[in-house]
Amino acid sequence: MPNFGTNQVRNMVAVGAVTPTSVRLWFRSEAAGEHKIDVFGPNNQLVQTAKAVVRPGNLTDNTLAVDIAGLAPGQGHSYRIERTADGTPLGSGLFETFPAGPAATPEVFSFAFMSCHQPFNSPDGTLSDRSVRMLRLAPNVLDAHKAKFVIMCGDQMYADSPGTYSLFDPHYTDTKLYPPGRGSILQWSAPDVRQAYQQHYRTYLAMRELRHVYANYPCLPILDDHEIVDDWGSDPAHMTPQWANLRQGAFAAYHDYQGSRIPYAGTVPPASYHYAFDYGRIGIFVMDIRSQRDITQGRLYGQSQLDDLTAFLANHSQATHDAVFVIASVPVVHLPEWLTNVGAAIVGGRIDFPDHWSYEKNIGDRDRLLKLLHDHQVANPRQRMAILSGDVHVGVGFAIHWIGDNKPILYQFTSSAISNRLKRTEVFFSKLGPNLVQTINCKWGGSARGVLLGTNGGAQSPPDNNPFGGLNMGIVEVKKVGDHSTIRFKLIGYESDKEFSHSVMFDSHEM
Repeated sequence: MPNFGTNQVRNMVAVGAVTPTSVRLWFRSEAAGEHKIDVFGPNNQLVQTAKAVVRPGNLTDNTLAVDIAGLAPGQGHSYRIERTADGTPLGSGLFETFPAGPAATPEVFSFAFMSCHQPFNSPDGTLSDRSVRMLRLAPNVLDAHKAKFVIMCGDQMYADSPGTYSLFDPHYTDTKLYPPGRGSILQWSAPDVRQAYQQHYRTYLAMRELRHVYANYPCLPILDDHEIVDDWGSDPAHMTPQWANLRQGAFAAYHDYQGSRIPYAGTVPPASYHYAFDYGRIGIFVMDIRSQRDITQGRLYGQSQLDDLTAFLANHSQATHDAVFVIASVPVVHLPEWLTNVGAAIVGGRIDFPDHWSYEKNIGDRDRLLKLLHDHQVANPRQRMAILSGDVHVGVGFAIHWIGDNKPILYQFTSSAISNRLKRTEVFFSKLGPNLVQTINCKWGGSARGVLLGTNGGAQSPPDNNPFGGLNMGIVEVKKVGDHSTIRFKLIGYESDKEFSHSVMFDSHEM
């Protein structure tokens, strides 16, 4: 097996944000210059051609995102990107424009979400065949479920892993990154940090199966901690001037390789990477709980993001949208409060306890979010609502029962990890925490019970199924039933100690 960094992506294409009449296509080229983008409609008819120039000496590592407009709603398209000068192909793929509106939404459709892509062994940095298995399965899973898009729910690149290839290991940065002898990455300039992170992205995107997913499905990202450093924002040191250049460079590289696939308005990179979109009769709000996180202020997200989520929910009532999904890279309900607080007191930041919503300094923002969701559900009882998450390296399904008469259930589904395989002992402890969640008491007076979902809608699954400790991908199916829709969750993966197979490990919970 080649060592970490030996294989790096040179040319690559990806589908970003899609609307009923447009698509944002992203590419990385090994050479600057003019590039041609051809988009084809039904019967392979050429419908749009665009030119895009990668400027020499750019700071984006020859990455670029281009908007193609004037497309027909709800239709399958293909595209091809090549360098104009010599016709070298960068790649090709498929996408489908979104439906023109709620009435045009398919009766049944699916989308996927995935997190935590880290398939390299530690400490030698070789590519783990067992970790790559879920990536090899992913195209088949997406095709079988006819997925319309994929939410890349954080940690699609690990700046700090595997250990001996971490950007925070001075031996690695002195011997593997050019020029050598610069010391700790915290002493580097922001442009140098950006280049180092870009190199990590090229390594993490080198797997052919993963590039297939990016090329053939709208892959809509949000950052989490490892795209910067483990538990970013949950360590007070991250707020100090010593980390300022690292923050600037890491966020710029995230924008180059992920964030630019979303057409943010105003300043680029934006102050916060949250965004929202509709697919017909469903609405999705993707939270950013990293760029504004500051544990010294007890902040997980900024006020402007909460305002945007409030406005989003106000515009997404049950009269216009059958289901609403909130993406939070770290699950809102995962560990009980007492465990995060006691754990943080004993081990500090060496384990992820301060990173969770239930940690005492994060409770304020957790409760503000839960009150907003609770009030929306009470006002819209026939609308389905679910939180989708990643980060925690286990797949989990929760029903969050608001305490009170006849209140709707808030669901939370976590898919993690796609390729970051835990050791057997780590799986054991990672699965304990969700089993300890019981009552969630909010400071605004509301409360809820967290109940692990059964594989067929029962109250409790067998321990091996929920939580699930193998590599996995999440699928959400939305189905029109009369005047409303149901949502169905599937967790698809394999057990790390069994023969590779295509299995539904958390099966079809329908609401």
